[in-house]
Amino acid sequence: NFTGDLTVRFKAIDDIWSDCTTWGQVAINLVVLEGCGDTWEPEEPECETGTQKSCNTGQLGICAGGIQTCIENYWGPCVQCQSAETEICDNGLDDDCDGYIDGADTDCQGGNGPIIISLVIFYEQNKSVETSTATVTWFTTMLSTSRVIYDVIPHPFPVIGSPPNYGYASSTIEDSTKVSFHTVMVGGLLPNTTYYWRAISHASPSEVLGEEITFSTGDFPEEPTPPSPPSPPSPPSPPSPPLIPEPFCGDGNLDLDNNEECDDENNNDGDGCTATCIIEYCGDGIVNNINEECDDGNTEDGDACSANCTIPAEPLAQNEEENYQEYAAASLATVSPTNPFLGLLANARDLTSSLFGPCLNWWFILILIIYSLHKAFNAKEKNKKEMKIWIVWTLILTVLAICFYFKVFVCFAMWKFIILGIITYLIRSYIPRRGELG
Repeated sequence: NFTGDLTVRFKAIDDIWSDCTTWGQVAINLVVLEGCGDTWEPEEPECETGTQKSCNTGQLGICAGGIQTCIENYWGPCVQCQSAETEICDNGLDDDCDGYIDGADTDCQGGNGPIIISLVIFYEQNKSVETSTATVTWFTTMLSTSRVIYDVIPHPFPVIGSPPNYGYASSTIEDSTKVSFHTVMVGGLLPNTTYYWRAISHASPSEVLGEEITFSTGDFPEEPTPPSPPSPPSPPSPPSPPLIPEPFCGDGNLDLDNNEECDDENNNDGDGCTATCIIEYCGDGIVNNINEECDDGNTEDGDACSANCTIPAEPLAQNEEENYQEYAAASLATVSPTNPFLGLLANARDLTSSLFGPCLNWWFILILIIYSLHKAFNAKEKNKKEMKIWIVWTLILTVLAICFYFKVFVCFAMWKFIILGIITYLIRSYIPRRGELG
């Protein structure tokens, strides 16, 4: 948006210059050519001053031709080259610019006498245009010959050469057959080229030219690529052999080549077939929940598991600690995911045996430890020396409990517990008596 006054120079359509004046607004019928200030960009010139070109005045006949001159870089008006004249009845031109030529013009027709018809060419057409040929047609007012002159540059009226080709570069051979509808094929044309042509006909003795018409030839069509011969059909591929999976333990198929003795479609122990597909047997260390209560890895009696893999009613006293280790391990091994009920019965029996049998659980020592701690706390306020004795004994019992746990895991011999109990009793009895003596 512009705010303020602007001083410009205007040129009206009628070529009258205005003075540089201050305007508040500009009329729309003025064309701005240049500004009086430095901020205005002039329009691009249309042409070079002094050059000329042909033009059409929009009139008929010989009045249609005109010349335009470039004035101050802009094309001037189309100036008519020829003015209308009296119609000449045999020259093939519209001399009076009324749209009628020679005999078709009323000026060439008698009042009450016979009508004089002169030769006139009209309705020229491009019938068909190919890459190197073109067929053109036209009509004449009387029977006449047929010929076409053509060129790649235009030859407008009134700038035209002399007969027989009137300045055109090429001509067809004249067809002497006299007709009123003419058809001529023009050959030997260049592809993708614009041509300018005129029809020429003559009847004795006059020869007339038609209007200049144009056509453009097309490109040469590309030669089609010959189709490739069909490839011979490929022979059908042989069917692939069915994939046979490698045998493995647990696939349900007995594979003797891989030394399988059984295969129950799983990799679990305790069901008669081991995880390595070997038949389970008494003494292999794996409890077969089908027909075994225990399995200590041997087939000997005198331990926690008998030679036929059943748990004896009472473990033997000989080597009782070792026997109980095997006995407890065999009992724990009876807990199987495939037979949980039998495992619960075995655990209940093991608990009873551990409480009243010759082998005690290690946590029985905790009873002596708790008792010793109790005595130490009671002696804290009365006798410091007595407290220290109970604390030392508590530490000894704790060390023994840890050793028993890691050495024999679940239990220790009952006679050891009895000795520890006697020592505890003697400490309890000795300390008060000594205090009384002191």
